[in-house]
Amino acid sequence: MRRFQPDSRSGLNSGEGDGGSTGWSNTVRSRLYLSVPKSDGKTEPEANARILSRKKANYAARNDEVRLLWNDGAFVVDSPSASIYRPHVDDVFMSLLDTMTLEGRRVSHSKMANNFAPRAFADHAARNGYREGDFERSMERLFAGKKIRVLESGPPSKRTSQIIRA
Repeated sequence: MRRFQPDSRSGLNSGEGDGGSTGWSNTVRSRLYLSVPKSDGKTEPEANARILSRKKANYAARNDEVRLLWNDGAFVVDSPSASIYRPHVDDVFMSLLDTMTLEGRRVSHSKMANNFAPRAFADHAARNGYREGDFERSMERLFAGKKIRVLESGPPSKRTSQIIRA
């Protein structure tokens, strides 16, 4: 990881953290900038507050920011913004399981099934950027933690199974 120091006062004053005409930002795929919040004229920002902003990103949205506070020797998130915060894959799995169950769409634990839960969830619009492999590992964790289980139903000649909350 390269560490750059802005070499221009204008980069510091503008809040962009750029280095003037040097163009060093073009040598990296992403660049974060840690700054102190500015006063709004009415109130002064907290002395331990910082803003971590994404100034350049080849594989993510630009200009997202996270507000941080220095607390007990470490920066902690002050309030997660919707654009930065990403729920844990297990929470997304459970949410999608609830959604599909309410819609009457059964999902399976079997890779051979057309309705294999990780594959169905990876194709869903509310997947939060997670992929089939992420959901597959999540499913195994949730089974091991007894958060989900398989429900079998139907006559013995034509059994069906689906994943449900435990």
